This record gives sequence, structure tokens and C-alpha cells, in this order.
Amino acid sequence: MTNTPSVQNWRKTQVLPSLNKETQIDLFLQPQEDKKDDQTKSAVTETNSDKKLGKVSFSMIYLSEQDFEKQRKEKELIKKRIPKSVVQEKQIEQQKVEKEQPTKTKQETDKKKKEKEEQKKQQQEEEDKKKKEKELIKKKSESDLIKNREFEEKRKNDELQRIADEEKRIAEEKRKQKEAIDSQYIKGVVQFKNISVRNLKKMDIFSKTDPFVVFKAGEESQQTTVAKSALDYDYLNEEYELIY
Repeated sequence: MTNTPSVQNWRKTQVLPSLNKETQIDLFLQPQEDKKDDQTKSAVTETNSDKKLGKVSFSMIYLSEQDFEKQRKEKELIKKRIPKSVVQEKQIEQQKVEKEQPTKTKQETDKKKKEKEEQKKQQQEEEDKKKKEKELIKKKSESDLIKNREFEEKRKNDELQRIADEEKRIAEEKRKQKEAIDSQYIKGVVQFKNISVRNLKKMDIFSKTDPFVVFKAGEESQQTTVAKSALDYDYLNEEYELIY
């Protein structure tokens, strides 16, 4: 009978906890039968109870390929590194500080610059916001003004329309009244004769009046001859007719 310890049948849950972390592992040996040679071997299996066969202890860390390669290169650099004196170490440290100082100053400058730019951006946004608000107020005022003008124009147009309708109504009433009056008369011809003027008032300064008579019926009219320098006059042989 042999007692050779071996590690087998590992679960992923036993490896993953050691990712980038060194972990101490203690495993108890377990008996296992080997059917081929009927020899009993000691093995670490999924069951981890103490069978008084001993235990296997080890530390374990699970590294990714990238981290493993990085660790390997760091070890090689450490091996190749030449020991330096304390003075050299201080010089290197001083150089490092001097090298980092401009970077730090630049970072502070960049930070201040960024803060100023951010502040300027905020101010610009505030100005743009106020400008938009003013534009909205202006547009609203213009819109209200346009609405008021449209309302006033509509009111005037309505008033003009009302007046026109009223005039039309009055004209229609007059037309009907005229038709009513005209219906009382018989359509015919009016004759004018034996026309004369008497005792006219003198209208001209240096001469007498030049009278004439106009007869009018509707749109039609007739006029006598003009009497020269006369205050009394007979329009002999003048007769006129108007359709009525």
C-alpha cells in the first residue's frame, strides 16, 4: 500500500477566490481505491474531511495572462537592476521630484484654465438664456401688437361694413318709398311752354342778368336759351318735353 498524495477534481469555486489574491489552502488527504492494481492511494478530492491521513497545505494566487506577464517582466528587471549608492538614490529622487514639479504646476494651470473656461461657458449659457428670454418677450410683445392691430382693423372694417349696410338699407327704403310714390303716377311725358322770367334780381355788377331756365326730371334735363342782359324775358316759341 502506498500513500502518495495527489490533487485532483478541483472546482472552479476553489480557484476563483484567489484571483489576484494570495490564498492559503489546507486540504486533508482522502482514501481512494484503485480498481486496476487494488492499491489504496491518498488523494485530495471534493470531500475535505479529516481522515487522519494527513493534509496538503499551500498558498495559491490566480493571475490573468496579462498580470502574469507583467509580474515576470518586473522580476527580470529586478534581477538586472544595478545597486545604487544612497547619493545616487537621492539624486534620482530629486530628479524625479523636479520632473514631477512642472507636471504638477502644469496640472494646476490646466485645472485653473479649465475652471475659467467652465465659468466662461456658464456665463455664456446664462447670457444666451437671458437673450432667449428677451427674444421670447419681444416676440410675444410683437405678437400681441399684431393681434391688437388685427383686432383694431377688424373692428374698423366691421364698423365700415355696418355703415355700408345701414346706407344700403336706407337707400333701399328710399327706393321703395320712391317706387311707392311713383306708382301713384302714370308714366308719360311732361311738356313745358309759355316760359318766361319776371323781376329778376340784378346779379352782375357791370351788366344785367343773363337768365336761363333748366327743367329736370330724374336723370333727364332740358335748358332754355340764354337771355342776354334781361331781368324780364319771354322765351317765345320754346317748348320742352321730359319723360316722367
